[in-house]
Amino acid sequence: MVPRTGADFDPEAPAAQKVLHELGLSAFGSTGGPVLHHAASLPISGSDLRRRARDGRSLAFRMPEAVAAYIREHRLYRPPS
Repeated sequence: MVPRTGADFDPEAPAAQKVLHELGLSAFGSTGGPVLHHAASLPISGSDLRRRARDGRSLAFRMPEAVAAYIREHRLYRPPS
């Protein structure tokens, strides 16, 4: 679980507790199941990603490669030719 840039992550918040419950965990980092870690988030917005795709710029390291490949293959966010 990675919060948006600038947002504090509260493991006691209802949304975080819901994720824990759905994963069958009692606490973040507990054993016996998936382990969730704090991760650095990058200041990336959907608008920026669409603009990069429209301009034919790299989407590497900004989304999973399979998603970037789909966007390229289907020419999403590009003006009609």
